Amino acid sequence: MVGADYVALFATMVKGMAEKPIPDEITVMTIGAQVAHIDLHIWLAFFSIYAGVSIVLVTGYIVGALIGSPIVNWLRMRRIIPAGLERTREEWNRYLGWMLCLGFFFPVVRHLVPFVVGAARLPVRVFCLYFFPSSILWSFHYYLAGYLFADRMDEMVAGVYTYSKITLVGLCVIGAVCTVIRQLHRIEKG
Repeated sequence: MVGADYVALFATMVKGMAEKPIPDEITVMTIGAQVAHIDLHIWLAFFSIYAGVSIVLVTGYIVGALIGSPIVNWLRMRRIIPAGLERTREEWNRYLGWMLCLGFFFPVVRHLVPFVVGAARLPVRVFCLYFFPSSILWSFHYYLAGYLFADRMDEMVAGVYTYSKITLVGLCVIGAVCTVIRQLHRIEKG
């Protein structure tokens, strides 16, 4: 019956990430707190939830590669996406890899970035090189926090919600500032 407990942790993680992508941190911490109160091996439980995290986000990459890539090609044919972007494939792979690695630590973005890099046809080996270390770090950090501080979950959940709001607002502000700067540069050149 113990094996069924690990499968249940896996299913809970997949369901939690698929149903409500904001914030996944709470799902991971809650499972970590549950493991602290039941008799499961800490590492096997972690790998059960990590498998759930990986399945959800790798699925985003696959869907991006299957559906997103034709959309990107269609947008290029319609000249909605500029064709003359002066970057080599290696440069794009590096930028996309780092975007994947860093995007993992932002709510909502962690679900969008695998789709985007899949649509951009990031090679699987490069995807794995950036995805697995960052996803293990992210998952383990929140899992361990939930496991070690299971008795303080209310405070941690409040902190995660505050962190999520701050990072989403920050990303929106940075995006708006970058857009304004780009437009000002275009106006100066034009």
